Amino acid sequence: MLVSLLVLGVNTAVAQSPEDVVRAFFKAEDEGRWTDAARMLDLDRFRPFLKSAIDNLRATRTFPARTAEDLMKWEPDMPRAVAEYQAKKLNEGFRSFDLIEREFAHVNSVDSLARLSTETAAARWLEASGPAWQEVLARRQMANTPAIDCPPLPDSVTNEFAKKMVFPQPRVTILGATSGSDSVSYVVVSDAFAIMPANGPGVFDGESFRSPSAMILRRLGGFWKIVPTADLPRNDMALSSTMFSIRCKTDSTKRSAPRK
Repeated sequence: MLVSLLVLGVNTAVAQSPEDVVRAFFKAEDEGRWTDAARMLDLDRFRPFLKSAIDNLRATRTFPARTAEDLMKWEPDMPRAVAEYQAKKLNEGFRSFDLIEREFAHVNSVDSLARLSTETAAARWLEASGPAWQEVLARRQMANTPAIDCPPLPDSVTNEFAKKMVFPQPRVTILGATSGSDSVSYVVVSDAFAIMPANGPGVFDGESFRSPSAMILRRLGGFWKIVPTADLPRNDMALSSTMFSIRCKTDSTKRSAPRK
């Protein structure tokens, strides 16, 4: 009985079509099961990708600070006071922009990344483009950004907008897959948007603003695996909609601001 169950399990796995694998991959992403999603990748192809990322991050970490002389060499007409100010801001920007955590979630150093297993690193790479982690980074950025004077909007405008308009989360549609090869398959996917009034008819289905994309799958040991690429399509479109945030001054902030 045990042998029969094992054989049945293997046959079921082998019978999975490339579309089934992509659909399961998107589902794992939606549910935040990043390790499960990573196991659907071709990790042999991810290893050189990871090594290249580590090498590039090590090079970025040793990037020398810019000086006023550097900027004035590029723009001889720039006044020294301006060059000093620009160099200061440029160096502050390099220090505050954490490239590692934008590429690999929950990883704060190149050495930590190098110690991860390939599977775990792939899971962190996938999670880094997910909406939850993008929100974490946006909130960190907002906390470190000075509050600005935002243009006021009447309550009637914001309330009416929130009441009437709904922006559904975009999702990727699987259009089909190539056939005729036992070793390589291409699953074609496309995204679409829809804007609809929440309290009435008149649905407008927006067509995709991008051409369809192809996900490459290879059969390895009887299983279809997704080849990781820099532009790998994601079900929530997070890869092409990185979050950003601003912090507006409140009335209390304005009242407590020092006067000149």
